[in-house]
Amino acid sequence: MYDPNAPPLTDPPAPKGFQMGSAHSADVAYVFQDGFAQQAAPFTSAQRALSDKIMRYWTNLARQGSPNGHGEAVWPKYRGGGNGIVQLSPGNVSVMPDYEAEHHCSFWRSLGQA
Repeated sequence: MYDPNAPPLTDPPAPKGFQMGSAHSADVAYVFQDGFAQQAAPFTSAQRALSDKIMRYWTNLARQGSPNGHGEAVWPKYRGGGNGIVQLSPGNVSVMPDYEAEHHCSFWRSLGQA
């Protein structure tokens, strides 16, 4: 999930002007939209729509073993190699067909090898 304007999960929120981006656990507010995170900053209409979509994906996965459902963007089965990653952001759900190349994963992996 990518939303640089996700509701803050910290109290107090990050300092004014500091962009958290899509920080670790930012998706929690989208899965539990009426939970603790909504007390800090309410969703925009685009964020609410994204949250509804994420919850439908989760519900479909729990119900039928696949996140896909009628009317939703198809979430492809992961086949390894860092491609076919689904990016969820307000106003957009898309498959990133070449995620590994776009994010230079082979370079970053090479740094961990002696």
